Amino acid sequence: MVLLVPIQPNTPSPSELKLESGRVIRYVAPPNANPNSHAGQDDVPSVIGFTTGLPAVYAYENGASEVALHCQSKPVLDLYCKPTLKRNNIPANKCKFSYGNLDDLLKALGGKKFDIILAPDLLNRSESDYEQLHDIINEAMAEGGICLFSSYTYYSSSDGSLDSFLSLVRAHRQFDSIERWSSPKTDIVQRKVYQLTRSFI
Repeated sequence: MVLLVPIQPNTPSPSELKLESGRVIRYVAPPNANPNSHAGQDDVPSVIGFTTGLPAVYAYENGASEVALHCQSKPVLDLYCKPTLKRNNIPANKCKFSYGNLDDLLKALGGKKFDIILAPDLLNRSESDYEQLHDIINEAMAEGGICLFSSYTYYSSSDGSLDSFLSLVRAHRQFDSIERWSSPKTDIVQRKVYQLTRSFI
């Protein structure tokens, strides 16, 4: 399952991400979401997955039998995510799409369990949504499953923050959280990747 957050739809711009291995991943994104050149910068990941559908491409190309992709608006789904999957030859019959708010996501899940949940910019929303978001992850994660989510430490566009969500996770004691990656502390707003797995209490 891949959760995506909203952006304002703009004219899509086809792009390519060239990896050191020589692998090229094609994606479609709003013009302002395409990364600048990172030539000469070691260990600087491009953060382009939150609207493009790239986490779904990554999941499918690394063994997922099917991909369930949810974003908060139909225009983002139609303009960016679906074209990205098509450009990377992901079969349409292996993809399940949904869009809308967290209630719509819960309905779309229909009780299905997922081994891996990839959630770029998961916390870019109101802090009042965190309880429901936690419940959805708990509902959707299979036993032995994993959720990898990225987040800035805080967002200027919402009142949510990484610390608030991690406090909620600790309070519920359903998941263990492990920081897997962090941008440099010198960044104005740090970006982090966290792993959630089920707690064994």
